[in-house]
Amino acid sequence: QLASLNKFFQKRNLYFHDIVPMIDATITNIQKDYIMDTNLSYHLQMFIDHTNPFNENQSEVTYYTHILAYNSCDYDDLLQDVYEYANIVTTKIKDRFPDRLLLAAMKISNPVEWSCKKEELLEFGYTELQTLLNHFGISKTINGQKFLPLIDMDSCIIEWSGFKNVIFSNFLTFSSQELLPLLIRDYSDLCPNIIKLVHISNSIPFSSVDCEQGKESKEMNWDKIFYEWNNIKN
Repeated sequence: QLASLNKFFQKRNLYFHDIVPMIDATITNIQKDYIMDTNLSYHLQMFIDHTNPFNENQSEVTYYTHILAYNSCDYDDLLQDVYEYANIVTTKIKDRFPDRLLLAAMKISNPVEWSCKKEELLEFGYTELQTLLNHFGISKTINGQKFLPLIDMDSCIIEWSGFKNVIFSNFLTFSSQELLPLLIRDYSDLCPNIIKLVHISNSIPFSSVDCEQGKESKEMNWDKIFYEWNNIKN
């Protein structure tokens, strides 16, 4: 489950609207397999089936060049370890991705998720935009320090309609990957709040590599993102 989740976040073109279902499915599957049913992983179960280490009539098992010692209580301890570890893993995933609806709302700033059909594009993103505005368009107090909104809520709503018209008018000329740099370059003055949301979404760390190298915290902290962008703003 974790390997599949890791590969998902390594995709070149990541769809924000797929992130929440993937995270939720991973958590659900781990809970089902290792918490509610307390199953063992495939390779661990194969090892137990092959060696039968918890047989009451034997105290040692030879596995390749290793001699392993067990007693009859170890199997229950193993199941308890699996249960506890699965709980820790699901908790860590939830901590890594808090407020997943906010994360999913970032799809409005991802070109590969924009529709090329005008009717769909014009109706696209208002719910998600409101979700983003409820976080980035309000004042905040973080660690006792007050911050003004990162973006202007009313202006952003107005900009969104114009921004989508610009997108549609350029779809026939540019690919989705070519379009975003063009919009940032040519329309930052016309849609400054929307462009800032685009920059914020592109700065979100997904890869565990940066976390392991100490470049980012292991949890996606939305207040930290707000704080860092407020400093850039000022």
